Amino acid sequence: MTRLLTTLLALSALMTSLALTAAPADDKKDDHPLKGVWVKDADGIELSFNFKTKDELILKAKAGDNGMTATCKYTVEKGVVSAEITDVKEEGEFPAKPPKGYKMKFAFKVEKDAAKLSDYDAENKDEVKAIVEGDYKIKKAD
Repeated sequence: MTRLLTTLLALSALMTSLALTAAPADDKKDDHPLKGVWVKDADGIELSFNFKTKDELILKAKAGDNGMTATCKYTVEKGVVSAEITDVKEEGEFPAKPPKGYKMKFAFKVEKDAAKLSDYDAENKDEVKAIVEGDYKIKKAD
C-alpha cells in the first residue's frame, strides 16, 4: 500500500509538471506533430498522454478506482515539449494531484506505434521521473 501511495504521489507530481519534449514530425507541413493517445503501465498505474490538438494535452493517471485527469497547454520547440496544467479533475481519492499552473518539460520521441519519454524536468522531477519516463505505445481505436 505504501509503495502504491508513493507511486501515485510521484505520478501526480509528474502530471503536475508535465512538460514533454517531442521529436518533430518528418512532414514539416504538419502543424500538429504529436498526435494520438499514448499509454504506459507503471507499477499498476495506467498513464496516458492524449495530444488532442496542436496545443492541448490531456494527461490521465489511473490506479483502480482512483485517478486524475490534467488538461495542459503545450508547445513543442526543438524536440522539447513544454506543458502547463490548466485544469485538474480527480476521480475517487487520488493523493497529491498537481495544481493548476504546474509546469514541466520532456522529450517525447515517436517512431511509428512506439514512443519514448525522456529527459523529464519539473519542480518535483525526482519523484516523477522513474514513473513517467520510458516506453509508450499508441492506443489503438476500440
